[in-house]
Amino acid sequence: MATIERASTHHFEEHEELFIDTNVWIFDSDASGNPRQKKLYSQVLNNIRNSNCRVCVDNLVISEFVNQYSRLRARKLGVSRNDFKVFRDSKDFLPIAEDVAKRAKEILEMAELIESGLATQDVVSILDDYAKGGADFNDQSFVETCKREGFKFLTDDGDFANAGIPILTENPRLLGSG
Repeated sequence: MATIERASTHHFEEHEELFIDTNVWIFDSDASGNPRQKKLYSQVLNNIRNSNCRVCVDNLVISEFVNQYSRLRARKLGVSRNDFKVFRDSKDFLPIAEDVAKRAKEILEMAELIESGLATQDVVSILDDYAKGGADFNDQSFVETCKREGFKFLTDDGDFANAGIPILTENPRLLGSG
């Protein structure tokens, strides 16, 4: 049976294997604008570092992080969603690009980059679920990766309540469902 557990009180152990969702890395940065979540997830990540457990991400997580983080940083400078691509091509974007790359590399210092397994996942089934609405393609891929590898999933995304995998979170909606 899948469990949903509070991440901040979980005792991480060296033998555990975790897959960490993009939103946790975003909350750990200053870009989210949510100091409560930053404090919670930064402490959880420190606990994980101290435990020496195996931490993994895939290219989808890194891609989501790069895109989300750069857009959040640009938005803080007043760049609208519609103007982002023009801004990204300007010299004013360079400091953000450097920071994004630096932070993504910091993720890769803590986490092992693994194959997403997307080529071997049942992509047609994932697309069929997506076509029904209410399902995110990348999220479904993360679930499949966790099932295949036996990972616990650290996330703040409330969409994973019925994912059927072990979840660690600080999301009250998820904690209320477990």
